[in-house]
Amino acid sequence: MREARVRRSRIQARVLLLGVLLVLTACLSDPGDTPGGETTLDGVPVHTLHTGAASVVRATGPVDEIFGSEASPIQAVRALAWTQEGEILLADADRAVLILSAEGDSLQRLGGSGEGPGEFRQVLMAGALDAGGVVYFDPVLNRVTEFTPSHEVHRLWSPEPSVGPGSIFAPLALASDGAVLGVPIPMGPADTSESLRSSPHVDESTIWRFAPVIRVTESAVDTVTEAAVVRCAEVAPPECTPDGDMATMASGEHGTVVAPRDRAEARVFGPDLEPLHTVRSDDLEAEPFSKLFWDDRGRLWLGHWRSPEWWVVRDGDATRMGFPEGFEVWDVADDRALGVLRGELGVQRLAVLALPPTRNAP
Repeated sequence: MREARVRRSRIQARVLLLGVLLVLTACLSDPGDTPGGETTLDGVPVHTLHTGAASVVRATGPVDEIFGSEASPIQAVRALAWTQEGEILLADADRAVLILSAEGDSLQRLGGSGEGPGEFRQVLMAGALDAGGVVYFDPVLNRVTEFTPSHEVHRLWSPEPSVGPGSIFAPLALASDGAVLGVPIPMGPADTSESLRSSPHVDESTIWRFAPVIRVTESAVDTVTEAAVVRCAEVAPPECTPDGDMATMASGEHGTVVAPRDRAEARVFGPDLEPLHTVRSDDLEAEPFSKLFWDDRGRLWLGHWRSPEWWVVRDGDATRMGFPEGFEVWDVADDRALGVLRGELGVQRLAVLALPPTRNAP
């Protein structure tokens, strides 16, 4: 009886966390100049993105629609990426996890509704693995599931790092080696005054919640950095109501990047989590980066959900890339952008867009 009550309590906490996460997820030189880096932040080079200096390279079409229609629309996309096998990984609110061919033909649905191996109650995040196959995270079951390139279940594990009393670990990103990136989130009133403070980079009247960014594997827990995680809608401790956005994170074979919530900045770490450099916009009023990823060439893409323009960063050089209105970029491989195309009626379709050469391509 006691074990049943504990199990119900854990499931209720995870369902609450799922609700929170679904709400929370709704600096380099001009390419013609010598790269910056003279300024340092705690010994790490800081490069500045000069927003008014770099011209925008436009990705004009044609856009090849490959999946989705009025009769079979895509719902809220949770994940969209190229796999190592050249296929497409899609996770949305309706279909859970699908593997598609490069042409958009449905190949296989991974798992199904349930609690057994390879099954899920909800899919919050998914991604392609460097070694082949795919990985997804179920917040209700608090479980990471990895599939082999042949779409068989390879491994199941639960990220449960110790984050202190009154808090629960909130996964925010999946790494391409199957690790989980996240932060501790208080689940009720607690003494959080030490984590609530103003940011030195923005208006000091705004209060932010700072938290350690944690990288969790099945066998280890590492602290990546500390960052402003969320802006507090209520500034009186011990409460800090999230405003619907959180720090953005991504991790791949080229390293880990964390974009804090309080400024347009990205902190880049190497494969062993050693600090490499920081990229920062010179526009003090610029929005924080709300979307970022590594492409197959090791270029870092920094962008915003509501903007068609991205920064493409590599080796001390940066290019600004612009996309057609209504096209949301999710991944890039072989100079092809994979994204979601929104029609006039709001219908979502998967689409592929050929990219023009960039000045910082290898």
